[in-house]
Amino acid sequence: MVYIKPSTRLRTDYSQIAELARRTGDAIYITKNGEKDLVVMCARAFELRDLVLKLSNVVLESENTRLNGAAACALEEFEAKYRRLLAAQHYAGRSRQNNRQNTARFKRTEALLSGGRQH
Repeated sequence: MVYIKPSTRLRTDYSQIAELARRTGDAIYITKNGEKDLVVMCARAFELRDLVLKLSNVVLESENTRLNGAAACALEEFEAKYRRLLAAQHYAGRSRQNNRQNTARFKRTEALLSGGRQH
């Protein structure tokens, strides 16, 4: 769903807008003089969207490489590449966020990628 709010609401009703962003996970468009100006979303939804975009780019890059004649990699190699990417993001984020929250997010994402398989 698309939410559109005027910039004055951001100043006066920040808590309500932040709660809406956290509850829905959707982007909220902030307008200025009736024109779209900013997009606000909760940090967790943004991080998840960013991760999906990065992983999609890795898949696209791999598919383009394969279509250009490169040999396909084994599933284990593919998973290892994702785990390295996730680990790099996990350790890069340690200085910005609570380590316990970041570790939990890393484990949830890793579990999603592995499809519930134990490694």
